[in-house]
Amino acid sequence: MGGEFIRSSRRFAHDALVRAAGRESVAATRSTADLSLATLIVLLAGVLLWFAYGVVRGDVAIVAANAATAVLVGLPLSLKKKNG
Repeated sequence: MGGEFIRSSRRFAHDALVRAAGRESVAATRSTADLSLATLIVLLAGVLLWFAYGVVRGDVAIVAANAATAVLVGLPLSLKKKNG
């Protein structure tokens, strides 16, 4: 029963976010037309600066979190570069 509740809760949250945004996600549509290239670049730059800060401090949590975020920001950025 717990698994079904979690799945239905995730679906509800996804549907609410799609309705609020007025469109499907990049993952669903494979379209990056609504994403700002400048915003993605600035976001990636900020994440990479935090990553460097974590390396300098030797803080594994900061490094790991920002490495994962850099990958997640890099995916739509690469799609945007590839597809325009």
